[in-house]
Order: sequence, then C-alpha cells, then structure tokens
Amino acid sequence: MSELLGLEKIGIELDEEIPYTIIENYIFGIQGLSANKKLFILMIRKYAGSKQTPAFPSYSTLMKDIGVSKRNVISKNIDFFIWLHWLEKIPRKDTENNKSITNLYILSLKNIQLVLKHFNNNSYKFKEIEKCFELEYKSDSKKEFLSKTCKYLK
Repeated sequence: MSELLGLEKIGIELDEEIPYTIIENYIFGIQGLSANKKLFILMIRKYAGSKQTPAFPSYSTLMKDIGVSKRNVISKNIDFFIWLHWLEKIPRKDTENNKSITNLYILSLKNIQLVLKHFNNNSYKFKEIEKCFELEYKSDSKKEFLSKTCKYLK
C-alpha cells in the first residue's frame, strides 16, 4: 500500500460489486469516427443500459462525460447520429408546468450494425461522412437538414 495516498494494489476484492456497462465491440471498432463522436455514442449506450431502454442524460451531463464545454457540440453529435439513423430523439415536457425536460434518446444497435456493414461494403470512410455532414449541416436549417436522408445511406 502506498503511504502517500493510501492506495492499494490493483485488483478486485471478491465481495466488491463491479459496476459496469457492456458495450458491443463493433462500437469500439468504428474506424475513422472522430473521438468526440465515438465517446458520445458510447455514453448514450452507457445510459441506455443493457436492455436498450431510452437514455435521458441531460446536455450538461453529456458535456461533462465527454469533456466539452459547448452545448452545440452535443447538439451536433445528436444530429449526426439522427442523420445516420442510429439515434432517435424524443423531446419531453413536464406535464405540470409544460417546461422542457431532458429528451429521451433511443439508440438502435441494429441500425448501427446495418449502417457499418453498408459503409464497409461500399468503402465509405467516416472522415468523408463527417465532412459531408459538416458541409450540409451548415448550409441548411437544422429541421430541413434532418428531414433529408444521408446520401451515404442510399
């Protein structure tokens, strides 16, 4: 044991509870996806849980988890994955005061697998997909942009 901080040897006590999230390996293995977007999708997967229930982390929670300081980074990540049909956003309101509360996010693991297979079969790289997203995202209104189908999914 280190006297400096009271650290112990690395290991797990037999009676210690192990909190963890099971993440599918293909999510970790997405080649070329920016670290920011990969971490975002991993966090959404974490919050969705093992039964793929809707996740409802707040923007501030996601900002802290991913290590970003701007809300628009989270918003763009959400829109990127909606555009790819990996994520569905369901806005919610408090029924008592009609104020917005955290959105629900439904992550489609089946769609992720299908899209990754399609991209692989067509030799699409995430670098070019993200570049296309950035260009189209800037040129359209958000609502107009999200109503379009990603050209790489056709």
